[in-house]
Amino acid sequence: MKRRRLPFCCPVIIYAQVRTCTDCGQTKPLEAFTAIQGTPYRHGRCKSCRADRARDARPLRLVAPKPGKPVKSGPRPKEPSGVRTCSECGETKQLEAFLRIASSQNGYYGRCRVCRAIRNKQRYYGSPETLEVERARSRRNMRALRLRRRLQDTAALERPQ
Repeated sequence: MKRRRLPFCCPVIIYAQVRTCTDCGQTKPLEAFTAIQGTPYRHGRCKSCRADRARDARPLRLVAPKPGKPVKSGPRPKEPSGVRTCSECGETKQLEAFLRIASSQNGYYGRCRVCRAIRNKQRYYGSPETLEVERARSRRNMRALRLRRRLQDTAALERPQ
């Protein structure tokens, strides 16, 4: 059997298992480069250089401290079990001083009952419009509650025993 030679117009492509990063200039294995989705190609920058560029491109989040509150620095120290620090007044109190809430990470509100009550009173009595809206809501709820109780009582009387 005779061997055929490939013509010069059809070069043989040899896929290298290494590549040189265009940012850092280091030669690394192909696994160090991110694949381009939907194509057999890979990015020209290695994963670590791409991550560095993405981190540098992200804008800094500068959060101004709230007036009257201490500036937080670093992670919060672990609190012993059974106590919690109120996010409003900053006092460390027993868990009984906080309302339970299932959607929270630790099962309790961040503000203590006293601070929540103060904040709710400020909101409730803050403006006459809000006060009137809250009173109307309360009247509606009480009216609906009385009606429900009345219907339950009449249904209990009509039910044979």
